[in-house]
Amino acid sequence: MLDVLPVILSLHLKSFDVKPDDCTKIIKSLEFPVDLEVESRLLSSKSQTPDGRKYMLFAVVNHVGDKATRGHYFTDAFQMEHIAGHTSLIYSSTCGGRLSGGIIDF
Repeated sequence: MLDVLPVILSLHLKSFDVKPDDCTKIIKSLEFPVDLEVESRLLSSKSQTPDGRKYMLFAVVNHVGDKATRGHYFTDAFQMEHIAGHTSLIYSSTCGGRLSGGIIDF
């Protein structure tokens, strides 16, 4: 049970099979909505209004690679001024400059 919901909700979903001598990535597609409402049954207090339980997806961090110890992370983030139209930018952990097609490397 949650007592209070944060203003910004951060969820971390890991997709690795961890064993004593190895850590392998589980390759599966995962779909999730742009809008999320936390169900009232997950809250210890029912005082949270329905609007106070709603979140909108801002960014997703992805891992490309077959092992947790190697690979590449990138972030797909919505541009604040275009959230309603779901325009996004991709930020990458490699160095570089602005790329065409709305992709930025840093």
